[in-house]
Amino acid sequence: MGGGADAGTLYEVLKRRRNDVISRWGQRVTNALNGTNLPRAEMFDHMPAFVDEIVQALYPEAVSLPAVSAHAEEHGEQRLRLGFDVAEVVPNMARFTSASWRLPGMRG
Repeated sequence: MGGGADAGTLYEVLKRRRNDVISRWGQRVTNALNGTNLPRAEMFDHMPAFVDEIVQALYPEAVSLPAVSAHAEEHGEQRLRLGFDVAEVVPNMARFTSASWRLPGMRG
């Protein structure tokens, strides 16, 4: 992953490039769903708050967050209601990780 002036920790890059990460994740999920008609609002609804929780947890001097994320729980429950199973949801979270680590400026 490229270095340079924009390089930073995952915390720094996610904080600075939050919307890029969410957008890249959405592109990967859309490609993976291939033909599933999931409304954009339902795909992205909990992701901004979920990413914010990740950024908070990664803050170098962060106080420990609760073990359970209401946003992650709601996101999972929504996917279940929409007919997705765990085998479909887990790879989409992996796509989020991939979208995060492949941002320009990440070092690691």
